[in-house]
Amino acid sequence: MKRLLAVFTAITLFAAAGAKNVMGQQSAAEFYKGERITFIVPYLPGGGYDAYARLMAPYLKQYTGSTVIVKNKPGGGGAVGANIIYRANPDGKTIGILNMTGAIPAQIAGAEGIDFDLTKFNWLTRINKEPQVFVVNAKSKYNSWDDILKSKETIKLSATGTVGSTYFDLLVLKLVFNLQNFDIISGFSGTSDADLAILRGDVEGSASSVSSKISKIAEGNFKALLVIAPERIQELPNVPNIYDFKMSDEGKAVTDTYISMMEVARAMMTTPGVPADRVAFLRDALKKTLTNPKLLKQTAKMQRPVDYLEGEKVLDFIKISINKAPTLFVQELKKVLK
Repeated sequence: MKRLLAVFTAITLFAAAGAKNVMGQQSAAEFYKGERITFIVPYLPGGGYDAYARLMAPYLKQYTGSTVIVKNKPGGGGAVGANIIYRANPDGKTIGILNMTGAIPAQIAGAEGIDFDLTKFNWLTRINKEPQVFVVNAKSKYNSWDDILKSKETIKLSATGTVGSTYFDLLVLKLVFNLQNFDIISGFSGTSDADLAILRGDVEGSASSVSSKISKIAEGNFKALLVIAPERIQELPNVPNIYDFKMSDEGKAVTDTYISMMEVARAMMTTPGVPADRVAFLRDALKKTLTNPKLLKQTAKMQRPVDYLEGEKVLDFIKISINKAPTLFVQELKKVLK
């Protein structure tokens, strides 16, 4: 009888453990059902990052069972919003999107206002890799990148905060081609304001993601003179690539490093310390969102490309970019962001 009781007890315990495992697999879904997810966009409303977030929100609601609230927290080239996500309650109910071509250089330089460590976020996905483009006003006297390289005049350019990608785009070009006549005016609240300065004639040009500039190029407001990407791009096939021009070995190393950061240009994360099952659940929901045919049709119509990549691989690119940044780039970043 005792032996039979022992066997029965063992079976009961085994069954309970199995049930616990099943419940564990369901716990993340149960946790999120009926909850509220705050989606932090660390930039102003109306820009590319905001557009992606608001497009994705209904799909994330569908796949998580949570209400998804988009909140804009601009400032510091994305640093303000990223700090909020980093310090949030590690329950997985705060997620965000970040411009990595701004955030990675800022961390490398130890920029003021960077209270986060990119390697410690729980990375959820890459929305896309993002080539950058240098533009000038359509009426500008500069008609090619060669015209820029030959110019002896001061060229005023607009950028957002010094920890934003619009600033780093211009800094990289200045560094790679030794353009001492570049006068980068930072402090614009967003790319839309930086673009407005070009249209008003306050500055000559600017640089940022192709997706944020393509409509103004198509409408004839801007001329695209140079693309920062591994090769010429489909959207602007007649615009030369940065590698089409002569540069020093150091300049090439800087270019290579910066382009590697573009591999994870628009990436999404949640707070450090979030339980692994919730991170996995969010990653799955984002994969379903970013591969949904309906969403892809919407993003294509809006000229907002999607190129999904797993969150684990995002972290790999971040670590490579931080650890392999050339000395020239690091020194220049520290000088600018001291």
